[in-house]
Amino acid sequence: MKIKLISLLLALALLAVFPACSAENSEAQSASSQAASSDVSADPSSSEPEEPGFSSELKLSGVGITLPARFAGSKGMLQLSGGVEIAPGLNFSDFKYYAMPQEKYDELISKDRSGTITEEEVAWFMARNIDLLVFFTADGTKSESDVIAAAEQMTLSAKQIKKLGSVGEYTFYGALNPLPELIDFEKEIVFDEGYREEFDALLKILEEDPSVLRFFEPEASSGGAAGSAVSFEATDLDGNLVRSEEIFKEHTLTMVNLWGTYCGPCIGEMPDLERLNQKLQSKNCAIIGIVIDVPSAQNAEMVSAAKEILSATGVTYLNLCVFNGLDSVFPAQFVPTSYFVDSDGRIVGEAAIGARGAEDYETLMNEILETLS
Repeated sequence: MKIKLISLLLALALLAVFPACSAENSEAQSASSQAASSDVSADPSSSEPEEPGFSSELKLSGVGITLPARFAGSKGMLQLSGGVEIAPGLNFSDFKYYAMPQEKYDELISKDRSGTITEEEVAWFMARNIDLLVFFTADGTKSESDVIAAAEQMTLSAKQIKKLGSVGEYTFYGALNPLPELIDFEKEIVFDEGYREEFDALLKILEEDPSVLRFFEPEASSGGAAGSAVSFEATDLDGNLVRSEEIFKEHTLTMVNLWGTYCGPCIGEMPDLERLNQKLQSKNCAIIGIVIDVPSAQNAEMVSAAKEILSATGVTYLNLCVFNGLDSVFPAQFVPTSYFVDSDGRIVGEAAIGARGAEDYETLMNEILETLS
């Protein structure tokens, strides 16, 4: 099934800004550490500013950006975000420009967290959210043709994909300003006074000065392993705040099922999961779902789609929207993927990948329960 890049970019925008999943994003590193991690051929001492105007990196993607001092105090917001594994060995991230002031950005975050943001405000935000550069991080199992094939599945053309650099077994590709080929950019993107000039200046430096980019070997995610602590805040599909410790402490074992509204096998197993959830209550076990393509309870269209599926399959157990750090806590290359968490909020056993019957899940959970007794 084709993935529309515009849909993924919009989803990532909400995942990055509103309470949802975002990649690990660190502050600026020292000039010496930047030089050590970059594969840019230019001499770092002559190309990196002493006082950068913007500097950020994604450790899980192996991508960093440092802009000159003139971009300090920029009119719009800049954000390097993403870290989404779109296929085994292939990671997607992006560098965004928000044509809005910091105060407006903070206001929308606050409203979303309090559940008071309106659909009109979300639309206002989305019309001022533009990708300057999207990245693909490919490990040694992926060739350039694999990257292009994945990009084309996201409706990017092969001509947009450029090799940006390589470190060890990893190769980095990018597409500069991809939206104009996907939407009516001049009509659908709004630049209030002064923002267009800054956006164009940012595009120019990304296109002409490769030293502003740096690449390094991505760090492996420690999330999802047995024994890993799980802690998060999320909202259910109605926008109610849910804290992980309150979920897990009530049950000896909780199965966390990651699923998507587009995923046939996910939907197909839901009636079995509902029956299993009812049956295992006598053993003080529970099931919860996380809908990986519902970035916020404010996304009315996706919430409606998820609720229709839950109603049609008879599911009554708790389902959550994507939360901040989901990719690190419960990494998943495929859905459905299910994790098992004990009452202390720690992952136990191995993740169950792919759809399974109720008997298989019950057997697996009984085996885990024996280890907890």
